[in-house]
Amino acid sequence: DKVIANCCEALEALVRANLSGKWFVHPFGSAVNGFGTRYSDIDVTICEVDQESDTQSVLEKLLKVFQNSESRFSVTEAILSARVPILKLVYHDGCSGRQ
Repeated sequence: DKVIANCCEALEALVRANLSGKWFVHPFGSAVNGFGTRYSDIDVTICEVDQESDTQSVLEKLLKVFQNSESRFSVTEAILSARVPILKLVYHDGCSGRQ
């Protein structure tokens, strides 16, 4: 789906522009395995190549980026103290009107 690709590309560009090192975005779950609908969420993980940065500090930095930027993403929830910290985002796709 083009919206999924656009979302992942925009997220990867934002991550690479604001974090040092080499990063990539990897989508997974129902949106990419064919079981999702147009209303499904997109699960992604961001991975650093050949490094092991502290997940919580990386997400704290990205949280500030999302809150202080004019990006297509807005934060709906930040769960940073969990065993697996996460940011829940909404992607605002200017082309299709989908979120």
